[in-house]
Amino acid sequence: MKKVYTLMALAAASVSMMAAPIQPAFSQKIEKGTVSAPAVTKEITGLVNGFRTRASEGPVLNNYMAYTYYGRTQEDSGENYCSVELKQISSTEVMIYGLFFNFGVKATYDPTEQTLTVRGGQEVIPAAEFNGVESCNCYIFRLDPETGAETMVNTLTFYYAPDGVEFTDGSVDYIGGWMPESPYMEFEFNTASGVGSGSGYKGGWRYANFFFLLEDMYPEAGAFTFNESEWTNVGKSQFFDGWFGGIGQEYSEDLVREVVTYRNNEDPNIFLLYKPFGPGSLAEEIGYTVTPDAEGYIILDVTYPECVLVRPNVLSGVSNPQLFGGSDVTVEVTSYEGIQYYFQEYTQEEIIEEAEMWGDDLSNMNEEGLICIYRGRFGYVPNLDEENYWIVSQNDPTPVPMNPRIKLPAGSFGAVEGIIDDSNAPVKYYNLQGVEISNPEKGQLVIKKQGANSTKVIK
Repeated sequence: MKKVYTLMALAAASVSMMAAPIQPAFSQKIEKGTVSAPAVTKEITGLVNGFRTRASEGPVLNNYMAYTYYGRTQEDSGENYCSVELKQISSTEVMIYGLFFNFGVKATYDPTEQTLTVRGGQEVIPAAEFNGVESCNCYIFRLDPETGAETMVNTLTFYYAPDGVEFTDGSVDYIGGWMPESPYMEFEFNTASGVGSGSGYKGGWRYANFFFLLEDMYPEAGAFTFNESEWTNVGKSQFFDGWFGGIGQEYSEDLVREVVTYRNNEDPNIFLLYKPFGPGSLAEEIGYTVTPDAEGYIILDVTYPECVLVRPNVLSGVSNPQLFGGSDVTVEVTSYEGIQYYFQEYTQEEIIEEAEMWGDDLSNMNEEGLICIYRGRFGYVPNLDEENYWIVSQNDPTPVPMNPRIKLPAGSFGAVEGIIDDSNAPVKYYNLQGVEISNPEKGQLVIKKQGANSTKVIK
């Protein structure tokens, strides 16, 4: 997907993997059915407790969640997993992003019953932004599991399931998630003239819609909720924003701002920047934040100073409809190393090895607490694990450098082991195929590796 935004465009690219990721183990919520209707290939079986409400603590309504559904179009068939964002816009209204790409669907929230109710027929994409003739709307159908017949209904209600959903085999799943009033309910995103015709759109004809905790998909990178008691305020970091406000710009002290920084009480190698894109930020100055006071965070793991990680699936606070095709979806920031580690199951040793092979600079922290992120990335629903970055324009796919820099508060990182001093690190040379060579020939183009820094040089 590529969209042009004035001088820049957004690119989403797949990253090759050293090892195939292990698929998360889900309990068998949906099994093959015995129905004869060709429109129905699978059915829900075994639900015992449809929902359990009124938990002691209510649901989180401002964060990412995982999403599972069955699609019945050629483009979107079978069981699918992706992500959604819940964004509370009032005491009784919540926007759900990710049901149809990154466009929002409004739901009414009942805090007493702990329900989310989606109204059918609501506009999702205005006509002017869709096809110029008709808007794209959200419609709801009830599916007959025996015949496959579809009947349009007015609403679909999701129930919060803090204790999960129990199945006939005794298993419990969707703990802390949301389940529909009936699994045989489906969304169709279509125009008023096309609804019910069977044409469908990619992302349409979805049934068995369940929301569940994101950590069930990404155990090490589930959705993040800030609890101040788990952190210690260590002062303010110096932050140069290379993700949004400083896109493609050279580092300059004039573009640095102070950001409140916390250190994790259990793991002193984890740091959190609080509201990094909020009031006074470069992102706010150039209009990338619709709600600059929104909660937002950057989480850094400096366990390996030579391979610093930026944890994904953390709300940044940046949301701009102009930036993301009319959608107010919230962006999450990460890095190339973060994509590799959290989504593709690289170890940090493997990340370092690959970078050395290709002469790539790694995000790292020096002995003064300066963190340099050389390949910033970001994501948003429905595919948080997709690598998104800026390119010059739709006609010029050259990546625009995203090089954030963060200098942690003095004294806040004293217990972090292994801080690197590149000036004293041994120098190694590699040819362009990644093979180490001891004595490069004069005039030979080689990769020079010293500590965490790699550069191409001519001897």
